[in-house]
Amino acid sequence: MKRLIAPIGRSRLNVLAAIERVKPDQLIAITTEQNHLLTERGIKSASGLEQMDVKIISLSNAFDIESVRDEINQISINYPSLENDYTLISGSTNQICFMCHMHWPGNTVSIKRGLISFVDNMEVQHLIHESQFLILYNLVAIDGALYDADDTSEPLFAESYGFEINNLDGNITILWEIGDDEDYHRKVNQIRDQTEKKSELFGLKTFHHNVRTSKEFKLHREIEQLVSFELMGEEE
Repeated sequence: MKRLIAPIGRSRLNVLAAIERVKPDQLIAITTEQNHLLTERGIKSASGLEQMDVKIISLSNAFDIESVRDEINQISINYPSLENDYTLISGSTNQICFMCHMHWPGNTVSIKRGLISFVDNMEVQHLIHESQFLILYNLVAIDGALYDADDTSEPLFAESYGFEINNLDGNITILWEIGDDEDYHRKVNQIRDQTEKKSELFGLKTFHHNVRTSKEFKLHREIEQLVSFELMGEEE
């Protein structure tokens, strides 16, 4: 039996690329309780491997190294290393990936920026389609806007004008435009609020926000990296 041991942090595209490369019979996904939107059904549907056996095991706190060590030790007892194991070494924090590699020291899978997998000294480029990404995060697209698949009463990012799947950075780019009108400050506050709240729910690396505007505005330090500005009028 071919197994893939995959620590999964805030970005899930790495595990999809690893699954596509290895095509395991069983996936042991090691994540955290904070990553609550990750489901067996979502992984199977997004990967297209409906017959794959999926075990999702949650660590109680990814930032408590002693706790992580003890819990991974226990997981390795329940799922001891086998000859045909593959371990994803670029799916979560360095500490968690290192611990996983120590307990399952067989073949390694690493994913570089741009979703390039590296196994047995061979690189393969992967392309994750929009449908796969949305299934993995339990999202749906309706009229160009993103919705929680379980609640389509209102879009996740009201007043954004669209989204794009970014395979290079492994995220969804949310597109905004703000003009110099009376709604400027309201839209700025909306972007700040929605960026922060959705990053807490879906993970910091899931969404990146591209804002077309005539001038940049200040952001909380926690979300500065999640927003980029495209200044209108720069090309003239």
